[in-house]
Order: sequence, then C-alpha cells, then structure tokens
Amino acid sequence: MEVIVVRDKWLKGWEAIKAFTGYATDTAVKNLQKRYHFPLRCLPTGEPVVIESEANEWLRAFSEASSPFRKRKLTGAALRAYMQGREQEQNKEHNTIVKRNEECSG
Repeated sequence: MEVIVVRDKWLKGWEAIKAFTGYATDTAVKNLQKRYHFPLRCLPTGEPVVIESEANEWLRAFSEASSPFRKRKLTGAALRAYMQGREQEQNKEHNTIVKRNEECSG
C-alpha cells in the first residue's frame, strides 16, 4: 500500500471534487481519471480524495495539452502525462483496427 504524506489541502468527497473540476457527475470525474490521469484517490473507507496542489497542476497541464491554439510548449511531467494519454488512445485505436482485420480475415 502506498503511503503519502501531504501537507496540502485535500478535497474530500464527490461534492468537493465536482465543485473543483466543474463537472456535474461522479462518472465524469471518474472518466477524467481513466482517460486523462486525473489524480483521484480513494481512502481505505472508499471516500474519494484529491490533493488540491496535484489537481491544480493537472488542470494546468490538461488545459495546455488540450488546446491546439496555445503556443506554450509542454515540458516535464505535464508532457509525459499528455504523451502517455495519447499513446494509450492510439493503442486502443490500433487494437480496434487489428480486431476488425482479424474478423474480416477469419
């Protein structure tokens, strides 16, 4: 089990996390975590938690990466997170194409 010592503000519970992200549903926040690596954690009790400083850093990186009109370049962890997400999306697309080809030839 991972032990994290944090002295930053924590956002506890779905209501606080949804208010912070601006999303209306738990599912939308969970999709952010799955698709774009939003730093959502769960306590042993099952309560969702977000460390505010991590979430702010993620939001900055996400907004920079998702806007094609920005001229700032991504660097460091933000670039790695963006590229990892893109790579996963490309792998999913590739696997879908391979499955379709196997179905057609089989």
